[in-house]
Amino acid sequence: MDDSKINLLRSELGDTRIKLDVELGEYLQSTKTAKAAALFIVATQLELIKVLDLATELKIPWLLIGAGSKVVLSQTEFAGLVIKNRSSEIRIYSIKGAVSKTGIGIKEAMLQVDSGVNLKKMADYCNKQSLIGFENLMTVPGTIGGSILVNKDLRDKVSQVRVWTTSGIEDKILDRVKRDDIILSVVVKLKRTL
Repeated sequence: MDDSKINLLRSELGDTRIKLDVELGEYLQSTKTAKAAALFIVATQLELIKVLDLATELKIPWLLIGAGSKVVLSQTEFAGLVIKNRSSEIRIYSIKGAVSKTGIGIKEAMLQVDSGVNLKKMADYCNKQSLIGFENLMTVPGTIGGSILVNKDLRDKVSQVRVWTTSGIEDKILDRVKRDDIILSVVVKLKRTL
């Protein structure tokens, strides 16, 4: 990657946040080591959108990783920008309640979860909110964004996906997500324990 593109990345994303000539070992759970020309760690969904837009506009090759648990690089050097997704917000999207003889209670909740949220954090959050569905994922490595594509239990809980495409941001059902779509967040539907 040439210096002019690196300088543009630094001016847009922050001079100290773009790391150069990075060993990826600490960012991947693979035993194979690799090196990237540049690395940017995303903290929010808006940062993820910004860096994807910028890298695409500048024609910088990029690779998006979450926890790095399912990433195997076929080469020892990547000449582009590795984007580490640590977007980590979990928001209550909606709740559904019920009125009974014993009172008013929440039956289920829909959560909007950033794609960079790791499964352990999600399981902890659900446990604290008495929501069921993620308790078996406490020890599974990975993030929501990558795991919903390979884990059937997770897929069944997803009602909507927000994706980044080169055309913009779109909300889709999971079955309509294309290979080139980048998952920004998901909406999951979970029941509450009684």
